[in-house]
Amino acid sequence: MTSPCSPTPESPDTPGPNITPGPPGATSPDHDAPVGFFTRAWSSMRASTSSWRMPRSRVQQEIVVCREPLSFLEQARMSPDIRLRLDDIKDWLTLQDYIDENLEDELILAFLHSCYYDVKAVKIAIVKYVETKVCLPEILDLEYDPYLQSDQMRRVRRNFKVCPLQHNSKNLLIIFVKCINPDPRSFDYLGYHRLLFTILTNCVHENPVRDGVVFVYDLDNFSFGQYKYGYFRTCSLLAKYYQDGLPFRIKSFYLINASYLAITLFNLRLLDVPFSGPKLRDKTHLYKTKHLVRLVRRLEGENVPKDYQGGLAPSCEQLHAAAIEKIQKMSKQRFSISSPS
Repeated sequence: MTSPCSPTPESPDTPGPNITPGPPGATSPDHDAPVGFFTRAWSSMRASTSSWRMPRSRVQQEIVVCREPLSFLEQARMSPDIRLRLDDIKDWLTLQDYIDENLEDELILAFLHSCYYDVKAVKIAIVKYVETKVCLPEILDLEYDPYLQSDQMRRVRRNFKVCPLQHNSKNLLIIFVKCINPDPRSFDYLGYHRLLFTILTNCVHENPVRDGVVFVYDLDNFSFGQYKYGYFRTCSLLAKYYQDGLPFRIKSFYLINASYLAITLFNLRLLDVPFSGPKLRDKTHLYKTKHLVRLVRRLEGENVPKDYQGGLAPSCEQLHAAAIEKIQKMSKQRFSISSPS
């Protein structure tokens, strides 16, 4: 017997007052009884997926890793001011009947950056660019032989080495130019410019907002006799184009291994093509062979090919070959520019 004050014993099948009844067919966790159909299905699904479910933090990490980096154009259009200027120039282009060029946004951005985001200056530069391209299609038109595979360009590639090099610590592009064959009869003035501007086109397309381009011309195998194979009209057109029509900023010119005659003519302002006008002349510097160490110290050894004493970068041959390989891998030329000679 039990006393009136003692609690009434509970049977195993009767839930206590502090126990919440489970769903039909469910049992207490202390009992090893089979569970209901739906509970078994849910437990089985959780058990089967627990082995391959990815933690939330890892999912976020995978999304960040797989995200494509923004292009320079996309980054620029994130600025309302730059986006407004780009749209203004595009609207202006639609009203110019004499401009048949379909200028892409990347090229317009390159012009905008080269003109320090002055819309008026950009319009002047685009007009000069289009006029020069119409007058010199054999140099500035990329539709013909875009991969430099013709017999003419193969000969030019053997005679000239155009070596682009990205500065290791600054947003600058350095272009080294070497002449291999000093024979004036092998000098192809138009082909040389075609090679130079095609490589520069590819470099500027990769990054249209560089702080500037540095040109280094090795005059060791250049001679004045070679320039008689050029054309005065072509030289004068390119000189004007270099002044006002380039879609990139010229940081400086370095003429190395310069002879005493070249230095004298330059100082007398007789060597004015294509370095005519104050915009380019003030940026041009001549170095004798014995003073090359100053150039290496100024540009830093990591940004000078190892062909020159103190240079630590790959050789001119390697840089030139890498630039040609990039061009030949391009499926399409996106936009065209020219480069100084």
